[in-house]
Amino acid sequence: MKIFILTTNIHFKISGGTIFNAHLNEFLNKYTETKIEIIEEVNTYPFDKNCHYILDGILISENITLSKLANYSITFLIHLWPSILQPTNEKKYLFEQIEREIGKNFKLLFTGENSKKHLLDTLEISDAGIIIQPGVDLNWRHKTSFPDLPKKVIYLANFIEGKGHFRLLDAVANAKSNTLSIDCYGEILSDDYFQKFMSIKPKKINYKGKISHQDINALLLKYDLCFHFSDYESFGMGILEAIATHLPVLITPVGDFKNNQKLKSAGVLDTFDPSLIAAKINEISTEKETYHSLIQAVSKVKVATWDENFKPLLAQYNLK
Repeated sequence: MKIFILTTNIHFKISGGTIFNAHLNEFLNKYTETKIEIIEEVNTYPFDKNCHYILDGILISENITLSKLANYSITFLIHLWPSILQPTNEKKYLFEQIEREIGKNFKLLFTGENSKKHLLDTLEISDAGIIIQPGVDLNWRHKTSFPDLPKKVIYLANFIEGKGHFRLLDAVANAKSNTLSIDCYGEILSDDYFQKFMSIKPKKINYKGKISHQDINALLLKYDLCFHFSDYESFGMGILEAIATHLPVLITPVGDFKNNQKLKSAGVLDTFDPSLIAAKINEISTEKETYHSLIQAVSKVKVATWDENFKPLLAQYNLK
């Protein structure tokens, strides 16, 4: 049977979710005809009982008619449950009711532990669905040489509320070290957020534009350290790619990294407080032992390839 991956025009932007979807499509297409389709909304889409559908969770809306989907082979691909991002308790409650119905009635595919935890703890739905984490390409390259202390830092995150760019500004303002130069890369998904950031950032923090995913590995190899201070991550693909490059990281406790005991010593903070982040920045940028302990920590982390992580889907869709 054909498989259709349904998503929105966000697919034309560079993000962890769109990269995951593209790799998912590439993998499944080796075994059966698979296609990504860009749609505006679910209710008017002409589903076919002779096909499988993977619905990107970004398509979950207030008016989605779930009863229409009951007679089709539907799997919801959850990068991040929409209730997490709602601005009011009323909206959050509304989306949680929709999510609860999805959890009860449809197959689920999660890209991170956080999304599954939301199903179990917040929606109070029994264990369902499988986790397929992001991976890296088979020929992913490792960084092998480092300075005594870091100088060049990369901040890899799209510009939209919650991605921590203003926490970065506060932390850098509180840090005593003036030796770091920080380059920010990412799509501009919220112009107001981006313009405010640009208007108040210091000169040592630069916006370098967006970067093609095929160039990420080569870009990461040029830096000494990676920062990521967001409020939330469904998984945190940019963080994973930095670790896979053996580039040391300093990140807030988000995504699948906050509960990973193996990464506790690899730069995963236990705070979102900019003043405490600043203290750690000072330590890393002035103490060789601290910096090189982060290098050693990430060098021991094994990151799986996309194909390794996607293998459980072969049984789910009866593919060989």
